[in-house]
Amino acid sequence: MNKAASHSHRTSGLDELSRFIYKALESYSEPELGAGEPWWSPLWHVVRQSKAHPLLQNLDGIESWNLVQQAVEIKAFMEADSRLLGEEDVAVAWARGWDKVFYLPDETLLDVALREANENPAAPPRERTKGYARFLSVCAALCRLCGHPEISIGVERWGELLGVRPMTVSDWRVWGVQDGVLEVTREHSHAARRAREYRVRGDRLTMLRGAL
Repeated sequence: MNKAASHSHRTSGLDELSRFIYKALESYSEPELGAGEPWWSPLWHVVRQSKAHPLLQNLDGIESWNLVQQAVEIKAFMEADSRLLGEEDVAVAWARGWDKVFYLPDETLLDVALREANENPAAPPRERTKGYARFLSVCAALCRLCGHPEISIGVERWGELLGVRPMTVSDWRVWGVQDGVLEVTREHSHAARRAREYRVRGDRLTMLRGAL
């Protein structure tokens, strides 16, 4: 791609990003004190929507802001949220909000764990199947996101997420226990409507990228 074509492509991308963010700003409502959500960071929902934009993926807060400020006027953010008094307020609110957003629109924590597992896969202590290794990678990622080593593994939801039947997830759980990666810490209870919980032994896994 020559310089002229590259510049045209970049300009087109910024124009599309500009339209995307202005549309998000139009639907943004500044939370009112006493409305039950005063904890919202300024522009939280705009930042969260923008994190799904292709031009901004795989960037950190400052990197994304460096692109966004080329596409949108500072005053547009200040008009959207009166708590922002100037460019520095806007830049910091955007970058801090960006780095705190883990969920994209319509995502769940398990969806995020799958994305994290794809980026930082783990190898089990015993080689079995590719799907089993991916399953354990999701278990490890979910623990990192939750901040504690115990998780529940619902066969229906996990099967849907990983594209297998629920019984396959059940078999993976059995393998995980046999391999010493999963330890049952609490049995399920139909009466209490409580799922079985597992402790994930991260020390039994080898990270292929990233860190456990």
